Amino acid sequence: MKIETSRRQSIHFSLFTFHFSLLTSHFSLFTFHFSLFTSHFSLFTFHFSLFTSHFSLLTFHFSLFTSQQVSTFLIILAVIMLLLGIAGSVVPGLPGPPLSWLGILFAHLSDAAQFSTTFLIVTAIAAAIITILDYVVPSWSTRLHGGSKAGVWGCNIGLVVSIIGLPFGPAGLAGVIFWPFVGALVGELVGGNRDNSPLRAAWGAFVGFLLGTGLKLAYGIAAAIITVAKFF
Repeated sequence: MKIETSRRQSIHFSLFTFHFSLLTSHFSLFTFHFSLFTSHFSLFTFHFSLFTSHFSLLTFHFSLFTSQQVSTFLIILAVIMLLLGIAGSVVPGLPGPPLSWLGILFAHLSDAAQFSTTFLIVTAIAAAIITILDYVVPSWSTRLHGGSKAGVWGCNIGLVVSIIGLPFGPAGLAGVIFWPFVGALVGELVGGNRDNSPLRAAWGAFVGFLLGTGLKLAYGIAAAIITVAKFF
């Protein structure tokens, strides 16, 4: 009987020591995570103070410029954005309408031009819609004429080839229209379009390209004309 009682006591004691060691382990783990948290918090406060220092330095340097200098800088930015907006209408990868809208915004922030809030909102919405349509229209036109993505990619590659050759490259200025169509046709042939006429499919990709590019170009030129007219 005494042996049985002693055995139970030893089991309970072992169980107690096990739970106690488990508790100390959890406590050690908690202190480790807490120290890790405090380290991260210290790092965050350091980066935040560094950011505030840089921001203060930036505002100090910006305050050294006169309002006329700031306005001139904004006008230069506006002109650059407007030119990039027009270039982005034909160069793949450059978001033409958003860049043109930034040109309008920078001009508005300067002393040389002022636009109404309604005009800024409407032109921003128009830029967003045209940018979306630029992705939708080529695919829609290609599918309408039985084309594939290969034709769209070929059209874009042909456009890049024509731009690299400007103004004396393949077909000169006419290459901007000629090579995208050739690229679309080659893309359809290489893509193995057997269900429909490759020529008709290439024409669909080309028409979609013309519609998307035409919308972007119209927006970019209109934005440039309206903004520059405000300067004078």
